Amino acid sequence: MGYVLAAVLWLAPQLGLETARSYAVIIHKEARRHHVDPLLVAAIIHVESSWNTRARSVTADWGLMQVHVSATTNPGLRGREAVLLKPAVGIRYGVRTFAMWRRWHRDHCPAGKHPAWGHYQWGYKVRNLEWSEKVRKLYHGLRDRFRRHTLVAFEGV
Repeated sequence: MGYVLAAVLWLAPQLGLETARSYAVIIHKEARRHHVDPLLVAAIIHVESSWNTRARSVTADWGLMQVHVSATTNPGLRGREAVLLKPAVGIRYGVRTFAMWRRWHRDHCPAGKHPAWGHYQWGYKVRNLEWSEKVRKLYHGLRDRFRRHTLVAFEGV
């Protein structure tokens, strides 16, 4: 868990130690629950919201991980979207949604056949290939920086 805290502090030193620690605990817990590399979650948060808990988009994306709320994606949150602005809730739903999309794309899109490569590779509904490339570069940079601490189970991500 310490490497996740180090990554969060490296990406967002403005958070301070206590806030970074609370985010790292949540990220680590939810990433392990859904079999996702916590460093990938940190990279997604950094690219999606720059660690701004109050981030909102015009396309109904909320919180740190810009969780989308619609009739098909997280329908239970319709009318209660503001709960996603709480870091624990936003990260929980964000990692769960990420893992769901990753499973769907692995099951339905053969490698290299999806028009947006990032959809398949990262298992996420990416806005565009530029976003996917930002996440990829940041994630690989984090893995290189913290490689000796990353869990073997996540090496294939």
